Amino acid sequence: MTATHPPPGNGRAGGQFRGFRVQRIPPSHDYIRSHVSAPEPAAPAGAGDEGSGASPFVHLHVHSNFSFLDGGNRVEELAARAAYLGQPALALTDHDGLYGAVRFAKACAKRGIKPIFGAEVRVESLAPEATTPSPGDSPAGATAKDPHHLVLLAEDREGYANLCRLLSAAHLAIPDRDRPPLVTIDSLSQYAKGLICLTGCRHGEVGHLVDAGRDYEARAVLLALRTIFGPAHLFVELQYFGYEPHREAHAGQDGAAVYEKIHGDDKRIHHRSVPAHPDHSAGAAPTFDASTVPAQSTALLNRCNATNVAYWHGDGTATKPVKAPKPRPDLPQGQPQRLNPSDYDVGFHRDGRAWRLSCLTYCLHLADLAAGCALPTVLTTNAHYAGANNRAIHLICRAAGQDQPLSGYPDLVPGARCLKAKVELETEVAPLLGLLPPPETSREMQCYCNAIELAELWDAYAGQSEHCWPHALRQELTVAVPADA
Repeated sequence: MTATHPPPGNGRAGGQFRGFRVQRIPPSHDYIRSHVSAPEPAAPAGAGDEGSGASPFVHLHVHSNFSFLDGGNRVEELAARAAYLGQPALALTDHDGLYGAVRFAKACAKRGIKPIFGAEVRVESLAPEATTPSPGDSPAGATAKDPHHLVLLAEDREGYANLCRLLSAAHLAIPDRDRPPLVTIDSLSQYAKGLICLTGCRHGEVGHLVDAGRDYEARAVLLALRTIFGPAHLFVELQYFGYEPHREAHAGQDGAAVYEKIHGDDKRIHHRSVPAHPDHSAGAAPTFDASTVPAQSTALLNRCNATNVAYWHGDGTATKPVKAPKPRPDLPQGQPQRLNPSDYDVGFHRDGRAWRLSCLTYCLHLADLAAGCALPTVLTTNAHYAGANNRAIHLICRAAGQDQPLSGYPDLVPGARCLKAKVELETEVAPLLGLLPPPETSREMQCYCNAIELAELWDAYAGQSEHCWPHALRQELTVAVPADA
């Protein structure tokens, strides 16, 4: 039997097969990309990183379409965007795997930039077991089906091999695939060599505890991570999007009357006034109850605040107030109302709760904890798409992945979680940079925190069991006072 082959033709544009005309129908993802996402504008002169200064900027927390139903762009598009911005390297940190590593290496080699391989993994909790959740916070903070996140980057070949071992062990431990792969603390300690750790976003354990007002527990987690990775391989991740706390609408908010429907004797429905729930009458976001923290630890929570950080600029005076930024349509805003978390790129946790702290307050708390633990900080955008105009693709994919429908088709407004030039990012985070200590005084602040605050806490926690506080915290509290402090 002689096989018949279709005549040659362009498989993409169309062709002939057995006398019928063949036309390629583009996938829906391509249709959304070409019809929804507006083309990226040309970069203005000086907007890239090539001439922005001696120190280059590299994105270290980036997701591609291999973060299934979360990332909004292909690996090739991310590499092209980084090269377009003049950045020398780019990291790829997809969820729970290195699925795009080969394509990522080829795309970066084609455009002359260095690939940094990594992954955002789910890990066991490192927080002390005897904890008291803050109001509005879930008791566990993370469920078995959605554990806390941690970003791991391979520093060298050994680090890449250890990252593969961590991911393989996590996947093989769950043969039924009924829950996400979970990296255990034992395996993390065993294969930590050659890996660089970032604390992650607000779904990371450190960020989650800080946003919940539990800084003392976040510090214990940081010290445990420092014991595993070492101070030179652990970075506290800062993410600034300009978000301000959003108030969700509740019954009885701000003293509004609340009524319930009742059936009267006349067979009619009547409305009866009822008192509002005490948690909803005020209408404010949940606040941190300082009474749940041991009295001896108030020095750690209150000593390093925004005013103290501003004081360390050298002249002892606070910085000038920064003008309020213009309203952004991609952030929750307006009067208190019920908002759909799927409609917004930032501002909500994965379980639908609104962020408790503004981005500025959140980053300052993390910077204070980093200084107290003698750890460096790193600024990321937690990029889920290449350019600002690709936000709609990310929202559609995320809504489908979390089975949370959108209120409508996403508005074509620029997003924040994308690859940006160094100059553009510095302009956007100017309110944060104005309060953080300059590099020349950061070491003084570290010595200040370690020598004074940790010495005060030692007397408070020396007699407590390790069941409440990890051994790493007790070791850190024995840090000697530096001679030049």
